[in-house]
Amino acid sequence: ADYKKGKQNSLMFLVGKVMAATHGKANPQIVIEILKKKL
Repeated sequence: ADYKKGKQNSLMFLVGKVMAATHGKANPQIVIEILKKKL
């Protein structure tokens, strides 16, 4: 909900969670693209 209101920090928080879950192996650019499509 915060991301749709224009809060970029919310997106970066989710990217951080994905990076932690994948132990830094995920490509952040791809994660951002996927999250933007899903949100």
